[in-house]
Amino acid sequence: TQYETYKTVYSPKTSEGLTVINGMITDIGSCTDTTLYINMPVADAAFAENKYIERVYFGSGVTSIGDAVFRGCTSTKSISIPDSVQTIGYGVFSGCSSLTSVAFSENSRLESIGDSAFSVCRSLTSITIPDSVKSIGAYAFHECGSLKSITIPDNVTSIGEQVFSGCTSLKSISIPDSVQTIGNDAFSGCTALYTVHITDLASWCAMRFEAASSNPLHNGANLYLNGELVTDLVIPDGVTNIGKNMFIGCTSLTSITIPDSVTSLGARAFEGCTNLTSITIPDGVTSIGDGAFSGCTSLTSITIPDSVTSLGARAFEGCTNLTSITIPDSVTSIGSYAFSGCRSLTSITIPASVKSIGSFMFSDCDSLTGIYYNGTMWEWNRISIGEYNEGIPIVGSDGSPFTGKWHCGVDQFIADLDGELGNDASGDDTHTLSGATGSIIGPTIDPYTVVTASCVQLTGGWFGVDGHDVENFVCNVYDTEGRTLKTVDLSLNPAEEGVWNFLIDSLGYDEKTVPHRFLNDGSGLIDLSEYAGQTVTVVYSVNIVDTDSVVYLIEIDVIVPVAE
Repeated sequence: TQYETYKTVYSPKTSEGLTVINGMITDIGSCTDTTLYINMPVADAAFAENKYIERVYFGSGVTSIGDAVFRGCTSTKSISIPDSVQTIGYGVFSGCSSLTSVAFSENSRLESIGDSAFSVCRSLTSITIPDSVKSIGAYAFHECGSLKSITIPDNVTSIGEQVFSGCTSLKSISIPDSVQTIGNDAFSGCTALYTVHITDLASWCAMRFEAASSNPLHNGANLYLNGELVTDLVIPDGVTNIGKNMFIGCTSLTSITIPDSVTSLGARAFEGCTNLTSITIPDGVTSIGDGAFSGCTSLTSITIPDSVTSLGARAFEGCTNLTSITIPDSVTSIGSYAFSGCRSLTSITIPASVKSIGSFMFSDCDSLTGIYYNGTMWEWNRISIGEYNEGIPIVGSDGSPFTGKWHCGVDQFIADLDGELGNDASGDDTHTLSGATGSIIGPTIDPYTVVTASCVQLTGGWFGVDGHDVENFVCNVYDTEGRTLKTVDLSLNPAEEGVWNFLIDSLGYDEKTVPHRFLNDGSGLIDLSEYAGQTVTVVYSVNIVDTDSVVYLIEIDVIVPVAE
């Protein structure tokens, strides 16, 4: 009781050199005691880097332990914290590499554990966090390499980023229903973690994981629900959203049933579920997030409901045993790498509803022999298609293949107000749109762009089709009802050898591609002044010789002003 009486620091040896200012210990001075009894406030970092302190006992007069108080005290082996302490500050025991025991009072009132509080306590094997704790700060147990088990109490609502990162001996963990948010990389580097215990699946589904490595399942840990290993996952009714990273790396799952209440599947929700063989996606789901089923190597088929409008990037990447998939007419966008690495996929049908396709969508699809498109060549050419999707034959809705592989680029498309443009792109009354460069499949100017002009001109560009020549380079002008107002025949010139050789070399085109250049002089000016006060659609197109295919290079709406 002596240290309670003196309201200071007491030890069996001496406290010579200790500095106390306004009732707070600010410096430990030359104290070499191995055991400290503390019953008064201690300033931040007051005992930091001390090499003598082995044991610390706090009296009931201590209500908080400040930042970095014992940081780097490498000899400290045990700490006893009374029920009076309500907060433990930032890095308070960080780097106490010999710490093996932390004792909390049974009636502890501790509410929060600060950031990095026990980080790099490499000898700490277990710790029981008091039931009163509501939050655990970032890096709190970072690189506690000997920590094998930890119990998170029911009152904790948030777990900070990298809380258990680098805990290479952590084998199991129980996460209570109260937890709502787990920060980035909370379990990254937990290479021994193989068991995750939860008591309520709905609460788990409502949890928010900031990153893939926030989820303790991401290393392939088994999920236990009320002590039972989960293999056939049935998500309860009422759950509306499967959040990102929700079951990432859950290798124990073989089947999943999702209720009708769910409307979205988050990014990487089931990534790495390598034993998942079947899943039912209900009507009502509108989006499948990025990487939602990436790496589900046992998944052989999947049906996407009509309610889905978008497939995220890498949605089915690396599903090596996926042999078939049906994309419904409701889908309007397919992200990059969506089916990359689906080596068993032999064919796929893309509906006419699709407006955009990302890059590398079918890369490493070794068995894919064709893509079927439920639309016309006109509709296909209107799709925004990313890089490196060439070379796979497209079969139209009538069963006939779209011809070859075609490439085009537009140097400039110019809209002008006064009709005196000629081949000069300068002037305050011009509106210049530069086309995309590189290997393009589809329109090179955004078809939803609207310009105001009395005349237009495609001032230059290039075009070619594998194995085929082209002809009938024309500009058609349509009214808002799709009726033809005007057709202007334009000229195609053989591309200069040097220019086209450069394109072939730099863009990797097939040498059998027959190249052409668009007309690049004033004669290509299209006068629209006769349609003053109207909105018209201007379409540039070219025919592929010996086929019925028409390629539409540009489609753009033009508002024709009334002359002043």
